[in-house]
Amino acid sequence: WLVLRHRPSRSIGIGAALALVGVILVVAQHDVGLGAAGVTLTIAGVMACAVYTVLSSRYLADSTALGVVLIQQTAALGFAIVLAVASFATGHGATLRDVSAAAWLSALAAGALYYGVAFWFYLNGLRTCSPGVAGLFINLVPVFGITTATVFLGERLTTRQWAGAAITISAINAEAIIQRRPTNEELVVARQTAEAITK
Repeated sequence: WLVLRHRPSRSIGIGAALALVGVILVVAQHDVGLGAAGVTLTIAGVMACAVYTVLSSRYLADSTALGVVLIQQTAALGFAIVLAVASFATGHGATLRDVSAAAWLSALAAGALYYGVAFWFYLNGLRTCSPGVAGLFINLVPVFGITTATVFLGERLTTRQWAGAAITISAINAEAIIQRRPTNEELVVARQTAEAITK
C-alpha cells in the first residue's frame, strides 16, 4: 500500500487477519518460552519477506524471474563472502574448516532448492497476482514448518496447532478463490467479445 500504492481489498484484509490468527495458534504454545530476541528476529524476518515481495513485484515486469533470482542470489553470495572473510579475520571462522564435505553438499542442495527453485516459483507467481495476495502465502511458512517437523522429526501437534493450520490454509485458499473470480469489468469485456464474435 505504501510503496506500490496497491490498496488491499477488504477480502485481502480479512484473509490476512484470519491467516494471522491461524499462525498465532500454530506458533504460540504454553510449553514453549518465547524470548524477546527470537520474537524480534522473527518479526524482522517477516518484514523482510514483505519488503522483498513488494520490491520484487515492482522490478519483475522488465525482467525474467530467473534473471531476478540470479541477480538476487549473486548479491546474497557476495554478502555471505563478506561475512565469511570478516569471520576469519576476527578469528571466528575456524569452525568452518571442521565442516564435512557431506555437510557442505547438503547446504548447497538446500540453498539451491530454497533460494533458487522456491524463489523462482514465487517470482513467477508474482506475475499473476498482486503483492498483497502473494504476501498472504508467507503465512504458510510456519504451517509447512510444523508439517515437516511432524513428518520427519516425529513431533506431535496439539489441537490448537491443527486448528491454526486449518484456519491459515482456509483463509489463503478462500482468498485465492476470490481472486480467481472475474471482475464486473472483465465480465462486460467478455460479453462484448462474445457478442462481437457471434455477429
